[in-house]
Amino acid sequence: MDNIGTVMSNFDHDIDTEKESALVQDSGKVGEYTAYNFFAFVWHDGDQFVCHIRRYRESVEEVTGETLHDIMQEANNKYGWE
Repeated sequence: MDNIGTVMSNFDHDIDTEKESALVQDSGKVGEYTAYNFFAFVWHDGDQFVCHIRRYRESVEEVTGETLHDIMQEANNKYGWE
């Protein structure tokens, strides 16, 4: 997969809409989701986004959602908004 860099971040809770569109248009792309309490890779698969969450160098969970905003809500509610 082609890594397109940071797509979303907990620093300012921003989602880069141009990169979000790039993920939807090309399923061969993956983006990064940076946060204080976790790091994740995000990609688009079919009709949903997938977020592979890692903490302390360990894979912990995959979260899916219709939008990156949905993923941000679920991941942050579980792992923290920092």
